[in-house]
Amino acid sequence: MDNVETILYIFLFIFTILYVYILYLKHISCGITGGRENATHKKHKPKYNPSPKKQTLAQKLTNAGWVLYTKSSCPWCAKQVDKFGTDGCHLNIINCLDCDMEGPALEGCQMTWVYPSWVNRTGPNVRIEAGTRSLEELQKLLKSH
Repeated sequence: MDNVETILYIFLFIFTILYVYILYLKHISCGITGGRENATHKKHKPKYNPSPKKQTLAQKLTNAGWVLYTKSSCPWCAKQVDKFGTDGCHLNIINCLDCDMEGPALEGCQMTWVYPSWVNRTGPNVRIEAGTRSLEELQKLLKSH
């Protein structure tokens, strides 16, 4: 029985080291600064497909005040972020399963019932676009705003 416990502790130790390393890689892929959730989800790593067009779209969405509300367990949220590939780190993403939220982030999660949802609160009215959107639909969203 002693051997089994030792092997279990070694396995847990290795698993913990790998998990911490993955979290470290998650934070350095887009940088720690900015105070926003990284584009990669815990269970999903986007394909490497950098594109100036996608980066520009992601930056324009962020600059126009669009916030992507997600849940880390949501496969559609991962697909939405994956449409941007590694350029998704330019998006303003809020994971609604994050327990440390307060203020506008918490309010946004409370008014969002479909994930992913794009929310814009820059005008007099709150605009919510629920569901996964194509890059073309997001481009139209920018033009209509």
